[in-house]
Formats: sequence, structure tokens, C-alpha cells
Amino acid sequence: MNAGELPVGTVLGYAGITPGDLAADGWLRCDGERYDGTVHRELYEAIGFAFGRVASNPPMFNVPDLRGLFIRCTADAATRDDRDPEWRWRSPLAAGGHDRADVGSYQDYGTAPARNGLTAAVNRADVPSTRDDAGCGPLVAEHNDRTTRVPVLGGDLESRPVNKYVHFVIKSRAGAGAPLGAVVPYAGPAGPRPGTWLLCDGAELSRFGPYKALWDAIGYVHGRGEDDTFLLPDHRGWFLRGVSGPAGRDPDRTRRTAAAEGGRQGDEVGSAQSWATAVPTNRERPATVAFQNLPDTDKGKSIAGAIRHVALRNSGSATVTLHPSGGDAESRPGNAAVDFYVVGRPYGEAVPVGTIVTAGGPVPAGGGWLPCDGRLLPVAEHAELAAALDYRWGGSAGTGVQLPDLRGRFLRGADHGTGTDPDANDRTRCGTGKPSEVGSVQGFATGAPRTPFTVAVPYLPTDSRQVHGETRGGIAGFGGARSVSVFEGGNADTRPANVYLNAYIRVR
Repeated sequence: MNAGELPVGTVLGYAGITPGDLAADGWLRCDGERYDGTVHRELYEAIGFAFGRVASNPPMFNVPDLRGLFIRCTADAATRDDRDPEWRWRSPLAAGGHDRADVGSYQDYGTAPARNGLTAAVNRADVPSTRDDAGCGPLVAEHNDRTTRVPVLGGDLESRPVNKYVHFVIKSRAGAGAPLGAVVPYAGPAGPRPGTWLLCDGAELSRFGPYKALWDAIGYVHGRGEDDTFLLPDHRGWFLRGVSGPAGRDPDRTRRTAAAEGGRQGDEVGSAQSWATAVPTNRERPATVAFQNLPDTDKGKSIAGAIRHVALRNSGSATVTLHPSGGDAESRPGNAAVDFYVVGRPYGEAVPVGTIVTAGGPVPAGGGWLPCDGRLLPVAEHAELAAALDYRWGGSAGTGVQLPDLRGRFLRGADHGTGTDPDANDRTRCGTGKPSEVGSVQGFATGAPRTPFTVAVPYLPTDSRQVHGETRGGIAGFGGARSVSVFEGGNADTRPANVYLNAYIRVR
């Protein structure tokens, strides 16, 4: 492999109509298909059994199945406990594949409590202690000093960030260049090769002239402009997700919308989807709402009067819909901002310095690629890289050029003022540049679900009575609504369902 060639095992998004005709060009769909290792020896040697295997001779191995899933960059021992704190629960994507912290492992979505507190008011949940006379009225509830934790139900069907569909494809043999319509992350601010690699900003292009071949690949998938122009994908502020298709991993796939007028919708490449928030998946720390002083026993009778309210006991439970306030501006995983480019014209053999790829295996030594692990490189030896990155990820002309640190993170398109990322101006810069641009990072966030959470609250008072007297204690009073935190427990981070891939950058 020469220094400028994409490594075998590279996984790219493909924004074209269908990747079915790319196999002859050295790219296979990431659909979990099983292949003969003697026929696809280069790919087998690159990714091995990371994504599944069958004990056989010749060896049979799986390509990654990224349908309906997101890519998360592999975290190493130094970062995984912080950036992917539930890495120990990662499982094989298919039988015989890798798990835990290894490339190829799968992780279900997770939901953590919102950083900007999420609360809801629950009627009849304020239960103070009071006193009344014993008498012959209705049963009233006895006060207690305990905390009752109630599981959270309802919510959306999954937790996910804003995203657009692409087909994911994997390089199967050396010499295969990125096809027209492929989406490539780039780590620098200026972008590679104007006219050949096009920023994914939704620009209109003519169906004729220099981009006719690109039109043939992507058509009106991403939208249709005036005079029958076609639109480039607009990935500014967005995450990329594999088209779900027969895998069915996107539970809202039929409700996806067109990214622009004339574009595709539903379970099709190019469609867009807003964020969502589901009940957490952490079984060891289930999500609960805490209620104070809920009565759970009866306490005598009461005489009707006009002095003090006491609560009537509810012997069952009441289902309460939570209408929360607060929460974060969106649900999203921890991520790093890059610019996504689409390959618009044939570019020759070499990809530009500063290009980021995700791959199903290790990059061969001496190929001009290094892991995106934040290391510092001498400027004297990497002048072209320093010029391409402009120190957006850290470093300086005096100290060296710093590589992107993508360990444990997801990739997100830089917002560029579109407003797709509501917290774009609050992102953390790694080096030079603005928070909304390439070279910034962002922690996870949890927004209020579109479909409300619910809780089944035991012994929630159904009503109250006014009574008189102060000779008998331990009675539950009725104080109206109480604000509760939504929720405690849950996952350690908010994230979509994902697969680990290694992240690399071309450095020379």
C-alpha cells in the first residue's frame, strides 16, 4: 500500500443511490455478509474475524453490519473508562466477533441523566405529615418517612442524535479509490482539492458538465434545486447513520423526512432524522424517579371537619405522565467536529493529507497513516500536515502539530452556523479556530423525550378530606403537586447504537 492510498478495511459513508455496483470497484456493502477468506484474502487479512466468523476451512469471515447503526471510534485503555464508561458491556456484532474494547464490538443505545436537570411536577405527590381525630369517616393514609423509587417507562423508541442516512461500504482490495459519492471526513479547516472533494453543504450543482458523473451516482437523493439542479448532501451539524433496510435497527425508519425538497425520505439514503430519548438500557442502575413520603398503609378513620387536609389512601398505583421541563437542548453522544466531503470527481491515486478514515483493522505500518490518538508530531517532519490542520487539534509551530483525538468519540459534521447543533458555540476548542468549526469536541447531552416518560406511582393519593382535631399522629397530609427529578440512575453516557471502528489520519 502506498502512502496516499486508503487502507484495505477502510469504511466510508456512501451518499449515492445504491452501492450495489461498487463491488467491481473494490468496495463491499457493510451488511454483515459472510465471505470466503481465500477469495477476499486482502480484506480477511485486514479485518480478520472482528465482525464475526464461522469455524470452517477455508475461513469464512463477516464484514461489519452497519445497517441502522452509528460508528464510534475505538477507545483505548487510557480513555475508555472516561469516554466510553460502559465499554465492558459491548458485545460481538455477530457470532465469533469481537467484544468489549476491541474493534468490531457492538453497543446498544444508552441514556444518561440530563446535564441541565430534567424535572416534572406530579400532582398529589406532596405528602406532608399531619394529625387528626379518630372517627367514622373514610379511611385516610398513614404517613411514612421513606423514599419510594419508581421505574421510568415510556419515552422514545431509542436514544439517538440528529442524523442522516448513508450506505456504509468497506474497501476490499488494494488499488481501489474512494468512489464518486463517497463521504470522507477531513480534519483541516480549508478542505482538500477544491473542485474534486466537495464540502457536504447542500450546494446546488448542474447535472451536466464537470459533475455529471456525480449526478449519475447520487441523483436527487439529497434534494432537487431550481432548473433541475441536484443538491449535495448537507452534513453540517449532523451525524451519519447507516441505512437500516432489512436489518430494521432504526425503529423510526419509516418516519424519516427528506433532507431538502425533492430528496428521499423514509428508509432511504439521504433521509434525515431528529434526535430522540429512550428509557435507559442500564439494568444494573435502572432509571427511577424518587417520591418522598408516599403512604402505604391505612390509619384509622377521620371525622369530617374543616380544619386540616388528610390524604385518602390509594391501595393500587396510578400511572402518571411526566411533562418535564429543563433538560439539554438535544440528545447526542460525545463527539468531535470534522468536515464531511463528498468525492465529486476522480482524484487519482492519493487521498489528501489530513483525511480521516475509520477502519475495521489496523493500518499497515509505513503507509502514511497514524491513529487519531492526539499525539504530537514534529512540524519539521510533517510540514504538509501542519499546514492542512492549521493546529485546529492543538500544538503550535514551536511545539508540534497535534493529531485529532477521536478515541471513544463519534464524528459530527462541523455546524458552520447552520443551527443544527444547538450547542455549537459552547463546544470545546482543541486548538485554533472557533467552537463551531473543525477541531472542537462536545460531551454527551440528554433532551426531554418526544414521547413522554411515564411512572406507575404506588399509593399516590387520589383525593383528600378536611378533618378537625390534633390528637392522633402519623396521618398523611395532602399538599398538592411536587417537583421530581427525571431521572436518577440510567446509563453512564447518552449514545446511539454503535460499532467500534479504528480511526486513522493521513499524515504524509
